[in-house]
Amino acid sequence: MVPLSYIFGPGTAVGLALNLTLLPIFLLCTGAIAKAFFDSRARLLAIVFLAPMPLIVSLLHQVLQDFLLVTLTAAAVLLLLKSNRFQGRKASFGLG
Repeated sequence: MVPLSYIFGPGTAVGLALNLTLLPIFLLCTGAIAKAFFDSRARLLAIVFLAPMPLIVSLLHQVLQDFLLVTLTAAAVLLLLKSNRFQGRKASFGLG
């Protein structure tokens, strides 16, 4: 959030814009996790059930770092699943 506040100036609009840009990333990561465990229909169901969830919606409307952490956690879980026990180089490199 700090780099965006240097570019666009201080204010709550910067944090809300960051949360709005992170929402599709979070939903796509969650859908990919559901597809990894189940099938393609589970991806759509996960996105449909997760998008209006009260916790996610409330985190989206607050200028906190919690939504960023939730998104990064979903991305890390997805990379863990894609790494195939750290056999895949790209996903393992993404995990650090």
